[in-house]
Amino acid sequence: MHKGQQMIDLTAEQNEVVNGIMAWIKDDKKPIAILRGSAGTGKTTLLKAVVEKLSESKKTYSLLAPTGRAARILGKKTGKQSKTIHSEIYELGDIKANDDSDAIQGELDSP
Repeated sequence: MHKGQQMIDLTAEQNEVVNGIMAWIKDDKKPIAILRGSAGTGKTTLLKAVVEKLSESKKTYSLLAPTGRAARILGKKTGKQSKTIHSEIYELGDIKANDDSDAIQGELDSP
C-alpha cells in the first residue's frame, strides 16, 4: 500500500463484481478485459480493489486508460503505473519491431 492510500470498503455488490473479475483473471482464457461505465459509477474504485488483490498474487497486469487524464487518475488512485492504451500498443509495436529485426540480423549473420 502506498503512502496516503487506504483500504477500500466495498458494498456487497461491489465485492461480487471484484470477485467475478478475479475469477475471470484466474481463468486465463481471455487476456484482455474492458471495464467501462459513465463517470462516477465506481470503475476506479473497483479497479483499486482488483489491484490490491493482484498485488497479493503473481499475476502480471497493465492498467490502461483511453486518455492521458484517465491514466493519471487511475495511477493516482491505485498507486500503480497506468498509461494510455495507445502508448501500450506503441510500446508493444516497438518491441515486436526490435524482435523482428534481431531475427533478421541473426539470419543474415548465419553461414
